[in-house]
Amino acid sequence: MGFQSFTKNFTDNSTEAGFAFSFGCDICGREWKSDFVEFKEYKKAGLIKGIGQAASIAASFLGKYSAGYSIERGADAMTQGAHSQSPEWRKAHDDALAAATAKAKDEFHRCAGCKKWVCGECWETKKNKCVDCAQPK
Repeated sequence: MGFQSFTKNFTDNSTEAGFAFSFGCDICGREWKSDFVEFKEYKKAGLIKGIGQAASIAASFLGKYSAGYSIERGADAMTQGAHSQSPEWRKAHDDALAAATAKAKDEFHRCAGCKKWVCGECWETKKNKCVDCAQPK
């Protein structure tokens, strides 16, 4: 079962390197964007891959091409867990999404009338309603 955002306008801007999310006002669409949260395993994977590539180049200079290729392929295999399908990435993504959602809810108001989540520009403070519900009918 997928994530259901509290606002109608939600974008997951996450990459293999980390996580970021945008939540938009249900009336005007104005966005609140979360801070980027780095996926720590991504940096580790890059370091391992870099070491593997360096070892491959060094082995190639020594005339050991097959050994260098094997070292680089081994490093590639070790870094495969750092992509967006790994359980570690999914867990970190879910944690970052929960934190971003909690912060985003502080940036929006929920209208008791229509149940929309709206930004400060679309909120009528004196009436404690969104601008749509605050208008006389």
